[in-house]
Amino acid sequence: MPYRYEVKESHGALLTLYVWDGNGTLVYGNSSWTRAPGSLRDRLKALEAGENPAAWEGNELLSEELVRDARRVFLGCGLWDEAQEEEIFDQEGALIPLSEAEYYEDQPSARLICASGYGPVPPEEMGQAGLREFYPD
Repeated sequence: MPYRYEVKESHGALLTLYVWDGNGTLVYGNSSWTRAPGSLRDRLKALEAGENPAAWEGNELLSEELVRDARRVFLGCGLWDEAQEEEIFDQEGALIPLSEAEYYEDQPSARLICASGYGPVPPEEMGQAGLREFYPD
C-alpha cells in the first residue's frame, strides 16, 4: 500500500512526521525525531521503499497518555473522569487512535518542510531542527 507523508517543523525545534495510508487515513504520527538526527531520514527512505509504518515504535496516535491529553483538549474538557473513558476505548477495550483532526498540527508555527514526492524544502526555509535532520553538513 502506498503511503504519503509530511514532515512539519514547529518553532524551529520540533519535527513531526505524519503518515497517511492509501485511503487517506492518518496512520502514524511521531514528534520525537530531534533526539536522534538522521533517524527521520532513514524512516522516510523506508516509507518510500514500501515499509509499513504500523511496525514502527513511537506511534503517538496510539499512546494512551497522548490520546487522553489530546481528547481532553479537543473536546474542551477540563479534568478527565471515568465517564469519558468511551472517548478513549472502544467496546472491546481497544484504544481508539487519534484522528487526523485531533493530531495534525495546522498552525502557522508548524511549517511543512518535507513531503512525499517533493523532498525537503531548501535549507533557508527551515529552522534549526530541520537543518540538523536534512542538511547535516
